[in-house]
Amino acid sequence: MRPCGGIHVMYKDRSVARLGMCNYSGALEDAKEASTLSPQYIEAYLCQGDALMEMEQFDEAEKCYSVSLQIDPSIRRSRSFKDRVERLQQKLGAADIS
Repeated sequence: MRPCGGIHVMYKDRSVARLGMCNYSGALEDAKEASTLSPQYIEAYLCQGDALMEMEQFDEAEKCYSVSLQIDPSIRRSRSFKDRVERLQQKLGAADIS
């Protein structure tokens, strides 16, 4: 059985809330559940990337952002996606310097 509409959104919303509370592993877990329930749900992959960024798992965050871009290339133009990519590049650059 497939879940009826909305369950994946609730997991994504809880992921965002957990991220705001600095519960990064919980945020990642919820975002992964959202993407499992709805594999084409871009927001789930963005949330996974955000949690992974906070956990300093930059390569994995980049993969999640790439998946969201593969699902919908038009997000490349969104300000929030551009901000995420810029932040990731800064973190990767800082990690290379260390």
